[in-house]
Amino acid sequence: MLPDTMITRDRIAETDKRIRPHIRHTPVLRADLADFGLAPGRLDFKLEFLQHSGTFKARGAFSSLLGRAVPKAGVVAASGGNHGAAAFAALLAGKYVPGPDERVAVLLCGANTTAVRFD
Repeated sequence: MLPDTMITRDRIAETDKRIRPHIRHTPVLRADLADFGLAPGRLDFKLEFLQHSGTFKARGAFSSLLGRAVPKAGVVAASGGNHGAAAFAALLAGKYVPGPDERVAVLLCGANTTAVRFD
């Protein structure tokens, strides 16, 4: 049996099948380095900023949330940099509790928010 962290073609295919309905297919832009005054060579840009959350992190968030049982209480993200991906993926799970400055962005994504006071 493979360890849970082992990456295989089969696991990549399973993850792709699981997250594909929830993410955007993003294009690859190819450039020639010579166009930038550098030695000729190919440079590929995967335009993941076109994802719903504006980042490739949506892929990991969906993979994590769709690959496990989500707690009944919902999902809380505690990292400012990952809030967009977590909020978007949490739409599938139900509740999401954003920080005060993320509330508007989360509402625009269609999620419900709950104000929580921590004393």
